[in-house]
Amino acid sequence: MIKPRVFYLLPLGLVVLAAIAFALLPIQTPSSAQTVDGTADGSGQSTSVTATQLTPFLETSGDVLLFDFEDPDEIGRFVYGNVNTFVEATSDVARTGTSSCAATFYAGPVREGKRLVFYTLMHPARGRVTNWTPYSEFQAAIYNQETFTVDLEIEYGDGTSSVWRRYSLPPQVWCRLRQPLSDLAEDGLDLSDIKRISWSQLDTDMEDINTLFIDDVRLIADDPPASREAVSEAWLAYEEWMMEEGTGPRAEYIPIIHADSDRISQIQDTYDCGHIDGYVVTDVLVVGGGMSGSSAAIASGRMGVETLVVEQYGFLGGTATAGMVQPFMSNRLGSRDLVRGIFEDIVDALMARSAARRDSYSPGVIYFDKEQLKYVLNDLVIGAGCRLMLHSWAERALVSNGECGGIIVDNKSGRLAILADVVVDATGDGDMAASAGCPYEIGRGYDQYTQSNTLFFRMGGVNESVAFPEQGRRLYRTADRIPANYMFADLFRAAVQDGRFPDDIPINSIYFERTMQSGVVSINATRVFETDATNVNDLTYASVETRRQAMFLSDFMVDNIPGFGNAYLIETGLQVGIRESRRILGRYQITGRDVLGGREFPDVIARGSYGIDIHCADFSGCGVVGLDLEEGESYDIPYRCLVPREIDNILLAGRCISATHVAFGSIRIMPVASGTGHAAGVAAALSVLGEVSPADVAYPDLHDALVSQGADL
Repeated sequence: MIKPRVFYLLPLGLVVLAAIAFALLPIQTPSSAQTVDGTADGSGQSTSVTATQLTPFLETSGDVLLFDFEDPDEIGRFVYGNVNTFVEATSDVARTGTSSCAATFYAGPVREGKRLVFYTLMHPARGRVTNWTPYSEFQAAIYNQETFTVDLEIEYGDGTSSVWRRYSLPPQVWCRLRQPLSDLAEDGLDLSDIKRISWSQLDTDMEDINTLFIDDVRLIADDPPASREAVSEAWLAYEEWMMEEGTGPRAEYIPIIHADSDRISQIQDTYDCGHIDGYVVTDVLVVGGGMSGSSAAIASGRMGVETLVVEQYGFLGGTATAGMVQPFMSNRLGSRDLVRGIFEDIVDALMARSAARRDSYSPGVIYFDKEQLKYVLNDLVIGAGCRLMLHSWAERALVSNGECGGIIVDNKSGRLAILADVVVDATGDGDMAASAGCPYEIGRGYDQYTQSNTLFFRMGGVNESVAFPEQGRRLYRTADRIPANYMFADLFRAAVQDGRFPDDIPINSIYFERTMQSGVVSINATRVFETDATNVNDLTYASVETRRQAMFLSDFMVDNIPGFGNAYLIETGLQVGIRESRRILGRYQITGRDVLGGREFPDVIARGSYGIDIHCADFSGCGVVGLDLEEGESYDIPYRCLVPREIDNILLAGRCISATHVAFGSIRIMPVASGTGHAAGVAAALSVLGEVSPADVAYPDLHDALVSQGADL
């Protein structure tokens, strides 16, 4: 994208002139076009304008040049935030003698030759302008193809409005549109009572879409030095307002992408990151919008810290939504959930929408509607004041002198740098921490194999009153004996022997769960072994193979399992469910002994009680290894597991925290991931607020902040 040559941006000013730009096809105009001076009276009647020579402006002692357009990108910047504005380059550029470019503005009605509306010439009520004293008038040079009639409309603080001026601009000549503020004051207008000054085009019977050229836009000042200072302050106020509220169709949760060339060069030099198209600045950056990342963002945002979430999909939830993994597994002591706080808020919000329920036999197990979860997470994240950047792939961390200063992302806007004081790696695979140079482990210690990966799928039309009792009869086992019919193994053996099920699919059991929809079940059965979730070839294989398995399994269930006779496949997960990949090495690594022994830590940030649940990593047929904690026992997760070694200003959340392969069999479940995300978000915010590194955040402060947000420590 070409960088606009912008001297100052006065938001009060003149979004209207940009929004006026509305045509589809540029017109050819002679370079020596006639020019006129646009003026108006207060009669409310159209006022003709007289021709005057329009001399090219430079910045003079009495002028502050706001824009001097030379290419379409500059028009695009001028009408920033207007989704119905389209800019097109043209070789037949109309010029006042210096430069100009054409833009188009249209909506559906325009194509039918009906009304066009543009708005927001000045808007001090938004806090963009606080000092009007230096201003004399606004000017803009405009060339329009057809007669152009606009009303200058005033909206007052009480919400009422009236037409104050009417301009009629002749076609195919350059007009300098002027609005002296003194005119408004002389007419008795109190600027302090203005909510909005807007221009709108009257109804016309245009035969063609109008084409508009805009050249320079400027502020004429009685006191140039004070004017320049006021313009600069207005730009800063505007940028702050954009960051806080958004404007027009821009939502307040959308980050601002900056394109200052000097700052871009500095970023490139500091981090040796190659070409970037722009940059975003935030206090806390959460990479990954799954359960851990969303929890981290909500927690950080509620601390009043500017927080941005980067997510690869167009929605939040990660494994719970894209992977269709459910339910939330039980993480309880007696009748009390151990992970509360943000996770409890998520569950409560789902239940308020009748989108979650607890299992009647095991109340710690929570079924939920994944589509409703997408909405709930959006609502909670945005409600906490966070910003979102979806559809963005986190490429690598930006590191200088052992400190992480942000990341590089790739998306439709190009290759962007996101600068942050603290980065929370909630990618699941520890992608940002690993790219920053943090040490990590993959595998079981004696090889590189991780737990098997699974693609969830759903089937509808299931007779639950038959299917679940049948499954229940096949789930009984003892410590020393697994019955032949365990999890339908006998049916699989018979089908393979008879050639009714492929013998190259390494599955000999199946398990299904209830969902929020009657007659719809979720199946956790596909498996791929000896794969590395950080290797694209392995991920490709896993995606293709598990989807193949889902097809054969769904057919098998219809043909063989009671209650599935009229069932059908509804959907498969968007992504393969990854149980384990990188485990970043932190200041402490929690172990299986810590988990099974119910160990307590002085810097506890979350608690778990789910047993160790390890799905076989290879083709040995080891199945699932399950080790439960003693009745009434739980274990602590220390803050040090969230703080990686060697690289500063990164925190870990969710599936990539510092743990051994065995301990990981317990901490990988979504409620615990939410708990570690909650802690990472609070710690990141405290790091920013206290101007200390995450490793130096005082634990008493972290403890108190977590408890104040509902955590059970």
